[in-house]
Amino acid sequence: MSYPPPGGYGMPQPGGHPYPMGGAPPPLGFDNVAQPNAPYPGGGMPMPAPAPAPYGGPPAAGFPVPGGAPPYSGFGAPPQPMVPPPQPSHGYYQPHHQPAPMPNPSLSFQGAAMATAAFPGHYKAQQGPPMPQPAASSNVSYQQHISYSSQTTVASAPPQTMASSTSQQAPTTTTKPRGRASVVPYSPFDGKKDADVLRKAMKGLGCDSKAIMYLLCTRTNSQRQRIALEYKTMHGRDLIKDLKSELGGHFEDVVIALMTPPEEYDAGLLRKAIKGLGTDEAMLIEILSTRTNAEIIAIKNAYKRLFDRDLEVDISKDTSGHFKKFLISLAQAYRDETDQVDIAKAKQNAEELYKAGEARWGTDESKFNSILASRSYAQLRATFDEYAKICKYDIEESIKREMSGDLKDAMVSVVRVVRNAPAFFAHKLHRSMKGLGTDDSKLIRVIVTRSEIDILDIRDEFARQYGTPLGQFIADDTRGNYKKILLQLIGEKC
Repeated sequence: MSYPPPGGYGMPQPGGHPYPMGGAPPPLGFDNVAQPNAPYPGGGMPMPAPAPAPYGGPPAAGFPVPGGAPPYSGFGAPPQPMVPPPQPSHGYYQPHHQPAPMPNPSLSFQGAAMATAAFPGHYKAQQGPPMPQPAASSNVSYQQHISYSSQTTVASAPPQTMASSTSQQAPTTTTKPRGRASVVPYSPFDGKKDADVLRKAMKGLGCDSKAIMYLLCTRTNSQRQRIALEYKTMHGRDLIKDLKSELGGHFEDVVIALMTPPEEYDAGLLRKAIKGLGTDEAMLIEILSTRTNAEIIAIKNAYKRLFDRDLEVDISKDTSGHFKKFLISLAQAYRDETDQVDIAKAKQNAEELYKAGEARWGTDESKFNSILASRSYAQLRATFDEYAKICKYDIEESIKREMSGDLKDAMVSVVRVVRNAPAFFAHKLHRSMKGLGTDDSKLIRVIVTRSEIDILDIRDEFARQYGTPLGQFIADDTRGNYKKILLQLIGEKC
């Protein structure tokens, strides 16, 4: 192996030998360079011989010999048939078995400049994996750095091309408040501290019900789940089991309902409504007609996870006729949830509802089904307004005239929820406490499930409709810690 003289090789003269010193070329490790038929007479590493350009034109930049630029890499000589031309890269990485060679450190500055100009793709100082070359047709020239841990591409420049080099993210959507809640996220939240408070409240003789009540009524469900995890991590105990062992009666029912994830709570209610003899149709109607698409999907998944059963199959087995079809439609969670209103479409749907009911002998229940189960609340309100213009009956009155049984109750419930959800739940609360006795399960269900949504609106609507504050009704029908926790959940002092 020969080395360059102390002064370097110098620059070759036009038409002369590529290396004027006559020695062997430096060991640069040229890849994909066409080899001549005869070895270089000077000994050492063979070099390609100069050859006339296969086509005319000015010399290409970076080629040290006169003549046109050859179609492939090399000092003016086309490759032999047995040597395939370089293949373009099909990804971010060059093949591992063909790493890009590094310039020999013993090469003089002039020699290195000549080799680098001749082979710009082969002689680049790199660190780490080989970098991709930008496409020839692209007007943007910048490097992309690969993160091996996440396999995401981060562009160093320009920032406007960032989207093209990263995987597409799901659009971020903001959830508009559905009403005034009494339970909002507590800040500053400390799950470990709250777990300690609950442990101290239940440790030893007796139980500090007031501390439990205040803490759980001022934390959201997601915060309560974090507290339960911290409780088990810190104390090695199950918070739900400890609460059940220390509490009792309807006070315990409220506390356990607060500690249960919403989708699991609703899934349990639906299973209870279907399981055994008879079916609680009112429960099915309430949950499926008042939950959002995302909530219904979560409920169906929780139902499958908890009971290893399919909710739609169970509904189909326990219901029948058009009522079954309407519940299955609601369970698809396919309602439009936008706020946009198409007046022309509202007029068309109102006309279709009129022709499917009041304007004919008999009723086309499927038309009511498709419209009531799929249109957005805003669109349905506009449709109901347009319906009132062409029919002497209100849409709710027409449904009562045209439908019967559970189907009538289900469709009337949807109409009422669309028009005024707080009034719908205020009516349920009034029925749970009206007359002798109290329907505690309904009372607890409505207050707990709406505490983070619109319970304050329900409270105000209750007073407007029935002339008596909701808190007074609760105080008259309940007692003890059960009464106190319900009053706190509706935003009343206890």
